[in-house]
Amino acid sequence: MKYNFSSPSNTSHIQLEVNSNLRKKALPLIKFLKYLFEILPLLEEEIKKIVPSLKKKSKTGEIYLALQFIGDAKMKTINFQHRHKNHTTDVLSFPIHENLRSGTEETPQKIISLGDIIISYPLAVRQAKEDKITIQQELLELFIHGLLHLLGFDHEISHHEANLQFSLERKISLKLQKENPTLFKKFILGANLASLKR
Repeated sequence: MKYNFSSPSNTSHIQLEVNSNLRKKALPLIKFLKYLFEILPLLEEEIKKIVPSLKKKSKTGEIYLALQFIGDAKMKTINFQHRHKNHTTDVLSFPIHENLRSGTEETPQKIISLGDIIISYPLAVRQAKEDKITIQQELLELFIHGLLHLLGFDHEISHHEANLQFSLERKISLKLQKENPTLFKKFILGANLASLKR
């Protein structure tokens, strides 16, 4: 199942492909994706500040990444295959570049592909309920977390890296909220928290 949305402003150079193997389209997921495509230009601006070398690695400035939503069973299989952990997890990232932060000189590509972010939608729903936040908020947090992994950040390496990554996650999230609070409220905070208890 593919979700096709486009950025209304058409000013973003991020090409985002979204796929799902979920049987039904979930309203919180659709709301989250509508928001995500709306804020792509701002997101592009933020990640190019964090990793300036992105500007040099793409001739056209185009950035491609894939986002996939799956169930717990599929996530458990992928987690075991790639991390040898026999349980599901909320988000996994598969970066194409070892570390985009390094600034290593490479031949510029027409489009630079960052890699794949995979999110377990059922686990995101459960975590949202536990944390008493909307499902959209949880999905946004997981997406930002996964995106930073694609850019070369890894909180599992050291305490310093963990503090750096988590600090950037908060910074990006706050920036998105402050830049367009109306949009954030409509799509991310719009769900009734009581619906999480169903």
